[in-house]
This record gives sequence, C-alpha cells and structure tokens, in this order.
Amino acid sequence: MTMLERLLPSRDIGALLGDIAEEAPRRSRLWYWSQLFAVVVVASWRDARKHPWLALRAIATGGATLTAYFGTVQLIGRVIRVLSNGGYYLAGHWLTLPSRPLPSPPYDVLTVLAINAVGFLISGWAIVRLHRSHGIAMAMPFLIITTLLALVPLAIVAMDTGPGTRTMPVREFVVVFGTLFMSIPGGILVGGLIGLRSGGRGRL
Repeated sequence: MTMLERLLPSRDIGALLGDIAEEAPRRSRLWYWSQLFAVVVVASWRDARKHPWLALRAIATGGATLTAYFGTVQLIGRVIRVLSNGGYYLAGHWLTLPSRPLPSPPYDVLTVLAINAVGFLISGWAIVRLHRSHGIAMAMPFLIITTLLALVPLAIVAMDTGPGTRTMPVREFVVVFGTLFMSIPGGILVGGLIGLRSGGRGRL
C-alpha cells in the first residue's frame, strides 16, 4: 500500500486504499488485486483530468523520446547494413562486418522485441522523471495511447490475406504480438519506476 501511495501521490489515494484494506480480509485475492488495478486506473485518470496540459506534455515527451530513440536505432541499423555490405573505406582501411551480423531466426524477432521494450522503458523513464510529483500517473495516458496504436499492425497482419502475403502461424502470431503487448506497458511502467527512484526533484 505504501508503495502504491508513492506511485500515485494524489490526495484521495489514501482513502481509496484504506477502504480496500478494510474489505480485503472478507474478499478473495483476485478481488484484492483487481481493486488495486482499478485504483491505479482511476487515480491516474483523475490526475490527468485535473492537469490536462501536463498530461499532454507527458504524451509529447513520450512521443519525442520514442522518436529520438528509434531514429538512433535506425541510424545504427543503417551503419550495420553498410558495414556488412562492403563497409566504409577510412584512412586506407576497410571497416567491415560479417555478411550476416544480425541474429538468425527466431532470435531476430526476439532482438526486435527487446529493442522495442528498451524504447518504451526509456520513454516511461523520461515521462516520470519530468513529472515526479505525480508518480506514474502521467505515464498512464501515454501507455494507453501506445497500446492502442499497437492494435494497428495487429489488425493489418490479422486481416491482410491478399495475394503474395504470408499467413502468420497462430503460434508465431501469439508470440510476436503477445510479447509486444507485454513490452509496451511493461517497458513504460518499469521505466517509470526507475524514473521515480532516481534522485532529484521532479518538475510540475
């Protein structure tokens, strides 16, 4: 409970948690955790509604962080592709990499998912680091938006059955998108926790 009060430092969070603590001995463990999840959602929603401009700034911060991160990843990937296809000639020497420097299947998919998770972790850290006085509440709108946006590629893969398209096996579909939908909220929340634990005072 104390940790949750730190993660969501709103004025009425203590009263909500007190009610849950009083009712918990008469309820199931599933009820208890579902109530805590509801408190996180409700408290974050109230905080975002109370500070709409901060919520928008948090979303912009997460978007800018992701853009900068994936821009850097693309640049590194481009350098790797050049180095593995002839390389760079520098000061009389060829700088090259093996022809296949990237992991082979199925590790290539896992590598992409890990790279994505790190990006969401950094974005969650940046949001909470700039809004520490609100705990993880300001990261929740960005988490919801990015999770909903991830439904777009899922719908494309699930519904695209035109000529020349490869049907993704059910197992591969579940692994890829299941891991993706875990890495988005997981990365943002873990990054938020790291940002909350880091030193210094947060900005409003």
